[in-house]
This record gives sequence, structure tokens and C-alpha cells, in this order.
Amino acid sequence: MSDILVRIYVIFFLSIIPISSEENPKKEIILINDIEDSFHLNPSLEIYKDTLGKESISTIIHPDFQNKFINHKIKSHNYGFDKSVFWIKIHIQSQITDSYILEVAFPILYDVRFYYQSNNEWKEEFSGTSYPFNKRALNARNPNFKLNLQKDKDEIIYLRVESGDSIQFPIFLFTKEGFSLKERNESFWFGIFFGILIVMFFYNLFIYFSVRDKSYLYYILYLFFIGLFCFSQLGLAFQYFWPNFSFFAKIINPILGTATIFTTSVFGRSFLATRKNNPKLDKFFSILQILSLMNILIIPFVPVDISGSILATISVIVILTIFAAAIIRVRENFTPAKYYLTAWLVLMFGAVAFSLKTLGILPSFFLTNYALQIGAISEATLLSLGLASRIDKLLIQESEWNTQLTIARNIQNSLLPQKIPDFIKNQFGFKYIPMMGVGGDFLDIQSNDKNQIGLFLCDVSGHGISAALLASMVKISLNSWLQNMESPLKILSNIKHSLTNKMSGHFLSAVVCFIDLNSGKMKYASAGHLPSLLLRKNGEFIWLKSKGVIIHESFPAKWEEIEVQLLEGDKLVIYTDGVTEAKDKNGVLYEEDRFLKLCLNNYNLSPKKFCEQVLNEIIKYTGTAELNDDFTVIVFEF
Repeated sequence: MSDILVRIYVIFFLSIIPISSEENPKKEIILINDIEDSFHLNPSLEIYKDTLGKESISTIIHPDFQNKFINHKIKSHNYGFDKSVFWIKIHIQSQITDSYILEVAFPILYDVRFYYQSNNEWKEEFSGTSYPFNKRALNARNPNFKLNLQKDKDEIIYLRVESGDSIQFPIFLFTKEGFSLKERNESFWFGIFFGILIVMFFYNLFIYFSVRDKSYLYYILYLFFIGLFCFSQLGLAFQYFWPNFSFFAKIINPILGTATIFTTSVFGRSFLATRKNNPKLDKFFSILQILSLMNILIIPFVPVDISGSILATISVIVILTIFAAAIIRVRENFTPAKYYLTAWLVLMFGAVAFSLKTLGILPSFFLTNYALQIGAISEATLLSLGLASRIDKLLIQESEWNTQLTIARNIQNSLLPQKIPDFIKNQFGFKYIPMMGVGGDFLDIQSNDKNQIGLFLCDVSGHGISAALLASMVKISLNSWLQNMESPLKILSNIKHSLTNKMSGHFLSAVVCFIDLNSGKMKYASAGHLPSLLLRKNGEFIWLKSKGVIIHESFPAKWEEIEVQLLEGDKLVIYTDGVTEAKDKNGVLYEEDRFLKLCLNNYNLSPKKFCEQVLNEIIKYTGTAELNDDFTVIVFEF
């Protein structure tokens, strides 16, 4: 497995190493014995770099041209992104007569041509991604050619290699048995590698459907693209998925590589929560993602060396940025970041080891041959452990949140009317359902010894604990409202005064009404709240619309007080926008007209059953018991 699995991790190391072009050492003949079944030919290759790409085989084989070939005496020929044509001369002498397979072990080369002599004529065979698979001499992922050697006979063969992508050509000669053994070994390790990736993919997909955490979704996308990229980089995608689409085979690697680096940054942002913990670094991630998407769009229209260079640059920057973000989070004692950082260090260690092996600095053995695969699998495993650690931490936080929420819910419920005065017990009903366990709606009812009652309802903007806290502060400001039952306006003024500089961007609407049970006179004021509904016994109705603005620090205290004469059998319905702004599955609001019809149809119900019926109707309308706003209804029957 001598080609590169994940170029985005190693291209930086490979592309910066120059190839020496010093004086031409003594040429060597490659001796093929009957003991070994595979031969690494690179140290004995003679190379001519045709920068203009104009030379033909007839020119190359001319005796006067032979001095232009250079033997660099190196184990790895890597030239980075280079548009030049490379001619390779191989001088072989075999000790036996046998058939061999010549392999150029880099499957993404565009155009590889093999020249050999047969009956004193030079023959040409083609391979590479520029040619459909049915044109190849052997159906294998790498460019391969059959070579027949005669005992004690010198053979000179030539290879012409051209690619707009990264240029490298590890070249091997195999016996048929050696080639079959190599193919079996590769298939075995490929099966393990991709098998583990597939298992990790579906395992994390199952967890995502269980916990619905976006980080798992981004990780699944990362596994998908890095797996597909590896499959394509190995030449397997061209062999099995699109063997007849040469142009697609040329551009798919940089597309998948860029998609991999894009999902890498998306996953990193989500896992490390950079938007919340490091906004500046998060913005930089956003820029890199935009550049990645732009590179994907231009790949079909520009030379691959340009898009490949952009990809290599973005890859290095993304990896360095990920390291920086991970180190910052580790220093903040975010335990999952330790898994994340370790995963990337393992992968980078594998990339460096593979690169050094490819360059001939490290020896070729199991760990260096499969360093990238081992690194990638180790990274995937560690990232899964990191996600599990992150979920554990989130579950602990959620448990603590639920505990705090339960306490807050109990406190808020204690602020609701606990005991209704006996003389109006059958005349009063309410229903309060907060959207998030606690909410910003608050209601109260009070009575005094003058046979007067007061009804209050407010709706704080927003939801959750912050809105509930402000609603609780409203309750505190109402402590003295029994002494002010003559003036709803004074109640609203007291609330505004007590909340000044404490609203933290919130605002609230409110309704205050005082009812004299002896005379039936009702004083009513609204601070930007929805109009209340007064239902008459004879089927008539009145929308109570009192002018006034919401309560906010920047708004003036301007409200209007109106008086209404209640009649026996009148029902006063006060509600919040959680009723009329409820939405069905198509997003259509419930609105006042439906609410009015509902109220008229249920006029004969008792106040408590009336409130229950309104709640049931809203649940039926929305199709779910999970409301999209706090729900409150108050009904008083005179």
C-alpha cells in the first residue's frame, strides 16, 4: 500500500522536498533473480524531465539522447505538483525466463505509457486516470503492465508519466505469485480499514439518532467524506464506481479532499464550541470553510495543480487552527478536547511516518507501510471517545440544568394563585402552561374586604428562566396592590418603576382590572397587551381595547383606563399570545377569529372547564402537546 491515502495530511510534507539533479552517477542494470517475488526499482531508475512535454519515444530511444537520463539513487521519486512529462528508463537483466508485472504504485496519475520492444518494434500500452478501465492491460487500481523477460537477456523499457496532479512514481516488479500475494494483502488491510470506518459510521449514526447532538452529525459527515476520499485516493473508486468516466476520476480527488477538510473544520468548530468560547477563532474557521466551498466550485474549471495547491494550503491552515483551538480548550480543562487533540496528534504522527517512509528516510515495514491507515483508524476511535466524553459532560450539565429547572418551576408555581377566595371560587378559573417548564407569563387574583377583586396577567418577552425571573419580580412589585384597587394605572406605574434598570433587554405586556362585585363596575387598563374578551349572556361580545404601550425602560408610562359595566352572566376572558399565535403543522396562526368562535361555542361551560377546553383546542390545532409559547387563560364569570 505505497500510495497516499489522505493527501490533505501529507502533501505539505511531500511537496516541499526537492529532487536533486546533480551529476549523473554510474548507470545500473537491475538484476532479477529467481529467489525474490518482488523488486523495488526506484533506486535504479534513470529519469529525464521533459518540461515542455514534446519528446516522443523515437527521440527518447536515440543513442545521443541517453546521456540526458539521470539516476538519482533515491528510493522515492516525488515531485509535488508538476506539469512536466517524466521519462523513466529501466535496464533489466533476468536470471530466468518468466512473466512479470510492472506496477507504478500511485493510482491517481493521469497518463502512464509503457514502451517495450517486441520483434524489434517499440510497442506502447496505456494506463492512468485518463483512460477507461477497459483499456488497461490489467484490471487493477494501479497502472500495471505485463512484462516478459528472457533469461540472461538485457531488456530496456521506458515509462512516460504525466499528471496535472501530484507526481510520484513508486515502481515495483512482481512475479505473478508475488503480485497475487500483494493484492491479497492489500485487500485484507483495505477490508479492515474500510470495515472499521463503516462500523464507526453506523455506530455514530445510531448515537446521533439517539441523542440528536449536531456534533455527531458533523462527525458522521467527516467519516463519510474521509472514507470516500481514501477509497478514491487508492484508485478503488475509479475501479469500481466510475471506471468509464475519466474526467470525473481526475477531478473527484480534489473535490473529496476539499469536502473532507470542510467537514473537518465544521466538526472541529462544533466539537470545541468555538462560537461560544473563542469567537475570533470561530470567524477564522468560517473564512476557511468559505474558501473550501469556493475551491470545490472552481475545481472542474481550473487545472488540478491550482486547486490542489489551494487545497494543500487550506489543509495546513485548518490543521494548525484545529490544533490551536484544541490546545486552548484543553487549557480551559475541557476534557473532551484532550481526546480531540490526541486524535489529531496520532493522525499527524501517522502522516509524518508515512511521508518519511515514502521519502526513503524510514525503512519500509508494517507500521510505516500502513501508518496512515493506523493513524486514521486511531483518530476515528479517539474522536468517538471524545464525543462520548462530550455527551457525558452534556448529560451531567443537563441533569444539573433539570434540577435547577425543577427548583425554578416549583418556585414559580408557588407564586401562582394558591387559594381562590371562597365567595368567587366557582366564578374563577385559569390555566397556565409554560413552554420550557418555567415561563414569562404571570397571573394573580386578589380580593379585599370591600367585596372587590383584582385580576392581573402579564407576558414577559422571551422564554425560560430569564423570563421567569422577571415575572417573579413583577410578583414582588404587586405586593401592595390591595391598597391601590381604585386605580389600575397606579399598578402599572408601580411595576414600571420597580423594574427600571432590571429588565435586561426584556419587556412585558400586562392587563389589570378591578371589579366591584356589588355594583358590577370594572376598571380596566392594558399595557400593550392583547384585547380581553367580554362574553354576554345574550351571545353578544365586546373586545376590551385599552390604549397603552408595553412596559419597557425606554417607553413612556402612557396607559388608558376604561370602565365597563358588567352584567350577570358575563364572562371575562384574559389570555396571552400563546393562545392566538399557536401554529398548525403548516405554520398557520390560530388568531382571534378562531378564538372568538371557540369562546362563543363554550360560553355555557364553567370557568375551569372553559380554560380546559381552550387548552385542548390549541393542542388539537397544533397537533402536539409541546406548545411554541407560554400558554395562559383566565376566565371570570360575574
